[in-house]
Amino acid sequence: MKTKKFLLSMFSILLLATAGCSSSQNYITYDNGADITDIKAMELTEQIETLAFPSEMRAGMSVCHNIDDLRTENIVEIVRFNNGRYYSVTPVENGQYLFLLYADNDDHCVIDGYLAAGFSDKEDFKDLQAGEDRDEILSNDANAYVAGNTSYHRFSDKTVLVIEYEEETADKYIVSDFYSYNSADYKDDPYRESVIDYLLPNDLKLLL
Repeated sequence: MKTKKFLLSMFSILLLATAGCSSSQNYITYDNGADITDIKAMELTEQIETLAFPSEMRAGMSVCHNIDDLRTENIVEIVRFNNGRYYSVTPVENGQYLFLLYADNDDHCVIDGYLAAGFSDKEDFKDLQAGEDRDEILSNDANAYVAGNTSYHRFSDKTVLVIEYEEETADKYIVSDFYSYNSADYKDDPYRESVIDYLLPNDLKLLL
């Protein structure tokens, strides 16, 4: 009888693993093998752009974009699980992809987003200095995320460059300050985590 109960328990565990469901992670289903090419690209909407807020911008935000709600709204279809964290990938029009990283708690709210067709080119910023024109910088980087007077640039080496601008004239903004960091150095800081750190190889290739 004990042997039979043991086999039934093992069978249940195997079923959970096959279904891609983590019993210790609040039963969020995922599929690390789902083919992104089977998913129709979404229209770029204001909601998509809001979801793409970088982790630094989410500091102090009270809105929780929950993974289950995003699934219900058909914004998220493919969820992955890697290195103990959930993330999702959604194709968006014009060859872009929306990557979302979720908090490591029962709420599973979005804590970092990246909407792009690739990475920024670090070589374009090697001579960056205060006083440079914002429009010129952004015209050379289609993968930058711009919010107000700040732009975010992510590179293939997983570092992030943050550039702040100030108004020089009525129609011209220039660089006032900038700094960079490696998200891998801030694993305990939810406002500097990066979804890029958790991408599986096939998803990372979408940006290379």
